Amino acid sequence: FPNAKISLDRFHLVQLINRSFNKTRIKIMNQCKNKDDRYYNKLKKFWSLLLKNCLDLKTERINRGRMFDYALLSEEEIVDIILSKNNELKIAYEIYQELLIAIQDRKFNNFKAIIEKYYYVSNEIMKTSLKTFKKYLEYIENSLTYDYNNGLIEGINRKIKTIKRTAYGYKSFYHFRAKILISNNLLATK
Repeated sequence: FPNAKISLDRFHLVQLINRSFNKTRIKIMNQCKNKDDRYYNKLKKFWSLLLKNCLDLKTERINRGRMFDYALLSEEEIVDIILSKNNELKIAYEIYQELLIAIQDRKFNNFKAIIEKYYYVSNEIMKTSLKTFKKYLEYIENSLTYDYNNGLIEGINRKIKTIKRTAYGYKSFYHFRAKILISNNLLATK
């Protein structure tokens, strides 16, 4: 394949930046563990809102209990309150969300601009991910330009590993192979 181009899977790009942001959140959460227990509890309880795409946050207000003094707050407002207390977390959140949207919209120029914009203002954890993105920029461009990905193969591999784990091994490779083929609808059962 002389014209083959290397492409990185978009899922793994999102996974890398997701893990980096989550490590940043945990680091900040642990720093304020004994100093500010209310903020610690907010970071611990509402972690899923911070990892959620900002475009998917709900705007309807509901009672959030004593953690927010029984105020009626939306998911967007909760995220804003949590981010307003720590600048490092706020910058990491902006990097995470902007890269997430650039990957989702498949806009390579935006992706590249975000890396340049935040490379020197991010913390060490996020900078490591940005450095990785910078190193493999050519391959990331291919993944955002072309429609190809290996999601289907990853799913099949996951299914095979699950079959293997739940069966606690097979005595016969023939039976194991048959189970894989049947579960993927590649072999008809009688």
